[in-house]
Amino acid sequence: MGCIDGNIQFNNSTQITNISGVMVYCSDQTPSGQCSDTKPFFCDKGVLVSNYKKCGCAKGEVLESNACRAGILCTNENGTVNHGECFSSKPSYCNDGRIVDNSSFCGCPNGYLAEKNLCINLYPADGYKTFLWTYKGEPYWASLSINEEMNQYYEEIPREYLCAGDCPDNWEVDYYHQVLEDELQQQAVDDLVSSVNESNSDERLQILLAFSQSIPYDWSATGDIEYPYQVIYNYKGVCNGKTMLGALIGKKLGYGVALFSYENESHMALGIKCPAQYASYNSSYCFIEMTANCSRFTDNSRVYAQGIRIISTPRIFEIYDGKALDENTLQEITEELADFRYAEQRIEVLEELISDASSVQQYNEYIEEYNSYVEIYNSFLNCS
Repeated sequence: MGCIDGNIQFNNSTQITNISGVMVYCSDQTPSGQCSDTKPFFCDKGVLVSNYKKCGCAKGEVLESNACRAGILCTNENGTVNHGECFSSKPSYCNDGRIVDNSSFCGCPNGYLAEKNLCINLYPADGYKTFLWTYKGEPYWASLSINEEMNQYYEEIPREYLCAGDCPDNWEVDYYHQVLEDELQQQAVDDLVSSVNESNSDERLQILLAFSQSIPYDWSATGDIEYPYQVIYNYKGVCNGKTMLGALIGKKLGYGVALFSYENESHMALGIKCPAQYASYNSSYCFIEMTANCSRFTDNSRVYAQGIRIISTPRIFEIYDGKALDENTLQEITEELADFRYAEQRIEVLEELISDASSVQQYNEYIEEYNSYVEIYNSFLNCS
């Protein structure tokens, strides 16, 4: 089964700088409105003034009771460092006498990746690999046991459904179950699901589906149906494989799951059981796209690569029975989508107004509004 890619690009999704007048500098050449390299000084209309809250304290100092004082040193087996400095044993950092992890400032050893101020081991043991992704600006990771032999096993499984006589009417459902239920891949997906400890079930589902969405699209694929394990191992996939992975995640979290098959577009998407007023295509399931980063439930309006848009009504294969998404979750997503679409419309209008602006003042007013809507637009696309 072929697929279309789900990533979109808004041509004007970067902010534009206002037209400015003559820049004023302080005596140390700091531009007006900025902090000096000599903290805590701030350049206020050409005059250097102390501003601890805005500019902070000098290196090795901490702010306390509206004044800067010398920070407390830290000592461990690798030596002694000043406040605000890193030990040689990354990511250890001195925070006013306390040793804390700060990988964003100190970095990590080779083979580790900085996330949430920690250093995550990308290869924690033989046969394991760590996968990382983000959702709503927060990083997540999962260390999964994967190996080449098992991936080769899935590569060699015949992509066929054998019937004794006439095939049953629902043979596709049986075949999809065959792909999803293969026993050898279950442990890897169980470990993936267990890696996210989120008490809200809908939020946990969306975090885990974001993992499948974040996996790069495989432009070299043959179009054969992919097993979830292959998508994880190869860290790339097409619509059917990424959707199958999403379906298995949904099943393991107890949701009702369907597959949306678009024959005209040669595409597959995921459906999760939801309340009728939010369901897609007069079904019992809410659409969610697996090849588009940060795709939300019910949003099937994206324009895909080469200008392709999903316009046909899919065949719907009900795969697993289970619980439905909560109405409050979908109401929140509906509001996010409304804000996004309004921002998209305003951006288009403001682009024309900016090009026709008759004065610097008018141009700057339009730019300020334009940038505010671009921020909303980009925040939605980046799940931030």
